[in-house]
Amino acid sequence: MKFYNSPQTFLVTYEVTDKSGAIIKRAKIRLKNKFNEFEALASLEDYLKSKLPEFFKMKVLSCMNDNSLLAMVERFNKGFKL
Repeated sequence: MKFYNSPQTFLVTYEVTDKSGAIIKRAKIRLKNKFNEFEALASLEDYLKSKLPEFFKMKVLSCMNDNSLLAMVERFNKGFKL
């Protein structure tokens, strides 16, 4: 885990399951003004617990710093796919 001096933006892909293990939500979200991945994921989990009453477990499929050069290139390329 990398710590940053200034707030960063993280792009997180996740899925939420209920107690039976059924996936109730799968999504991608941009979390702004977080200093590290842990803070971003903890705040996302708290948010999902408050919004989804059937929340049981969150599985993170990917988490990357959206301010990175790689993220910018991916966003750029996404606009040019046929």
